[in-house]
Amino acid sequence: MPLALRASHEPPPAVAEFAPAVQQQVKQAPSQQSSQFGNGNTGQNAGTGSRPSPSPPVLNVPGNEVHHCVGDPPRQIDDPQSPPCVAYWQGNNGGATARGVTASTIYLAEPTDCTTSDGSQGESALEYTELVNFFNSHFELYNRTVVPWCYQTSNGSALQSTEDSDADNVAAHTPAVFASTMYRSGDGRYFTPRIACEYHIIDVTYYLNPLTTREMHQCPGYIYQYTMDFDTEAANVGQWACARLVGHNAVHAKGNDNLARPMQDDPRKFGIIFQPFYQDQPGAVQPLRNQLSVCGVSIPDRDVLTNPVVDPSNGAVPEDPSQANNAMLQLKNDGVTSIFCLCNMFTFGAFARAADSQSYQPEWLASTYGGLDSSVYTVDLGQTPTDQLSQLFGLTFRPRWIPPQEEPYYQAMRETDPSQNPKGPDSVDVEVDQEVYRNLLMLYSGFQMAGPHLSPQTFADGLARTTFPNPDTPLRAGHVGFAGYTYSMTIDGAEFWWGNNQPSPYPDTPGANCYVQDGIRHESGQWPKGGDPFFNGPCYGVT
Repeated sequence: MPLALRASHEPPPAVAEFAPAVQQQVKQAPSQQSSQFGNGNTGQNAGTGSRPSPSPPVLNVPGNEVHHCVGDPPRQIDDPQSPPCVAYWQGNNGGATARGVTASTIYLAEPTDCTTSDGSQGESALEYTELVNFFNSHFELYNRTVVPWCYQTSNGSALQSTEDSDADNVAAHTPAVFASTMYRSGDGRYFTPRIACEYHIIDVTYYLNPLTTREMHQCPGYIYQYTMDFDTEAANVGQWACARLVGHNAVHAKGNDNLARPMQDDPRKFGIIFQPFYQDQPGAVQPLRNQLSVCGVSIPDRDVLTNPVVDPSNGAVPEDPSQANNAMLQLKNDGVTSIFCLCNMFTFGAFARAADSQSYQPEWLASTYGGLDSSVYTVDLGQTPTDQLSQLFGLTFRPRWIPPQEEPYYQAMRETDPSQNPKGPDSVDVEVDQEVYRNLLMLYSGFQMAGPHLSPQTFADGLARTTFPNPDTPLRAGHVGFAGYTYSMTIDGAEFWWGNNQPSPYPDTPGANCYVQDGIRHESGQWPKGGDPFFNGPCYGVT
């Protein structure tokens, strides 16, 4: 049934007028907002069964102006992480309601590889074009169309001066832009706060290096990310370890300990490696240590290695074999059996190779941070030895890996261009497509749920009050939502382990992520207690 929506006539409170000093942080959405945007549930379980309020039918509506809802409760598109459906709207959208917004247009910056060396359109730019066309045709934008502008970023040197310059150029563009997609020459460590906090342009960030809560709230309502914030992710890893691992032997370690005994017979002794993407990135291991302390685990400071491989010449994290060897020797000599590796895929590969050189086979406890839950990055880019991968398990805070043709991004691109074929055998392309698609899904959810009078304030309010349908489907994509103005989309996770000999969704990638209980999702802190479901039983993964 078509929906007729009504916009608020009273101005909402300020999000932040504006960063870095916040005049008034929004605590709840204005009560007069139309209920068609959701039921106003802002609890942690929002989206687990509530339905949008019904609306009266709108008669004599041209069929090409009605969006076709999917599922029950209805959502905008088939993707299980889609927002509630807004099937139809008519009225006055308020015209130029914010910078980068007109009566007919929402201007969107795409800082990426716009062209290749031969002058042809870059891969990311092509994906943005196809996916923007898809979202424009399926989401209710209140008589507006998103018009993307591709900005050719610099060479990805990870220097603050480079990213600052790119942010300045994006902000100076005419016409002005309302929002920016993720900075694809790096993870936007410097680009994001500059574009968001200094220029008040909404920005979505790179999701393998999730920001902390403090970083997300530098300028509330302007920085968003698809994945769970790093503090919450790290705390969940600690809660999971307390529930599943603490008090048991290191049964998934291999080889011998320092006393020539099988390490798998040793009680677990934990260590932590936190490898930031940049040297000046703030540490976030304290939430992990705090949660471990709840179940009596105190890791000595000497076994918490922060930034153990450093290259002071350019600020980026290298793969230094000698420094990686020193790190592994330190943990081995201290009898550490199980390492929480908050590492990126490159440094994890370096640590794993160094562990091999030390005849050290610990348990590797991984998460989404740095892409260690990736069927693609740990093997293709990290070049991690398979003997070390056979001890890799942990938590993932993003959708399950599935064959490309089953991915929502692929189906969207096929609808726009039927000539599209599954990405592969180069599975790294799949990762890029997922990043582009999921960040656009997040942005378009905000555009739609803001209502006709689009502004940074209504964008934040719309997401915060929206109850996402979150159906449980065979994709096991996970639940999403922004209740309580969290600015991070993902709200749950699943357990996984790496299977070296398991069939991969991607023909060029040996091995695959195996998901416990077919990838069943668990909300924050709700992890199963006891038992050992890893490296045995069926490898749920490829559908």
